[in-house]
Amino acid sequence: MRVEVALDALAERVADPVVRLARDGRILFANAAFARDFGPAPTNVMELAANGANSEALVATILAGTEAELPLTDASGRLCMVTIDAMLSGDDGHMVVLRPQHPEALRAGDVFLATASHELRTPLNAILGFAQMLEEGLAGPMTDRQREYAASIRAGGTLLMGIVEDLLEAAQDDGVGERMADSAFDLAALARAQRDLMRAEAQARRIEIASALPDAPVPMRGDARKLAKAVLDLLANAIRFSPIGGTVTIGIGESTRGGIALWVGDQGPGIPPTDKRGLGAPQINSDNAYMQRTPGAGMSLAIVRHYVELHGGQLELGAGPGGGAAVTIRLPADRRLSAAEMRRFEKA
Repeated sequence: MRVEVALDALAERVADPVVRLARDGRILFANAAFARDFGPAPTNVMELAANGANSEALVATILAGTEAELPLTDASGRLCMVTIDAMLSGDDGHMVVLRPQHPEALRAGDVFLATASHELRTPLNAILGFAQMLEEGLAGPMTDRQREYAASIRAGGTLLMGIVEDLLEAAQDDGVGERMADSAFDLAALARAQRDLMRAEAQARRIEIASALPDAPVPMRGDARKLAKAVLDLLANAIRFSPIGGTVTIGIGESTRGGIALWVGDQGPGIPPTDKRGLGAPQINSDNAYMQRTPGAGMSLAIVRHYVELHGGQLELGAGPGGGAAVTIRLPADRRLSAAEMRRFEKA
């Protein structure tokens, strides 16, 4: 029973519709996302296949842990194809993810993004689920260090799941703007979390991550997930460029006109002035020596710049405090919150 409760709690944290099935096909649980997309859950998975699909073959396919597709009518009355994946399988039931696809809503050039996002979400859901079960001790007792590692796996997987959701949203968007969350968060805590996610990679290269982050909260408003991705990319680039045994520094401080600055510095070769012009642009310039030394650095900086500019901020490239390069995110004053404003924001 404890495992079943944990599985159902896990399902409620998944953004996609999820049902837990008994081995005979009975639906034992459906999460809120299922009700949102398809309405009240039926009692048996065979009822899901009422639109002319072979229900017995569908149940056999699901219980075998393989992917299946069937037509369903969603909560808005639209007929769509639904991809069904077995997320977790065991004696306590089968966690099944249902992903509606509306091909008419996909632009032809974005089909690849939608397909890639779909293929990534199934293993990510499993990683998140197993990491949470490890954290909660459902697989046996763990040391504090092991629990910390499991928490880092789950935090990293959650961030990656957010990125995948962004890709799918972009592929299904109608081309009018980009959605951005507006919530209250602590920028210092966000930066510490990304720093901790990169510690294992830094340690593998014998690189120290030095922190100049304040102990006091730095209340902000904006899209915490996008800014977390930006900070993580800056740390990954800094570690990649730093020599073995070097130091990467992350810090937060005051900026101009009452804004806030978050910066990441490394002890690598630095960025020549002639190379700075092409960095952060969406297109990758093959003549840029900085990007040639580290494939992917230019594109990740382009994503960072895009996320920062969505917040009305700026991305600056300069020299690090101990040599090397420093990349600074400058966010405007209107993104800052007082402690009282943050409490009101969170209650709204």
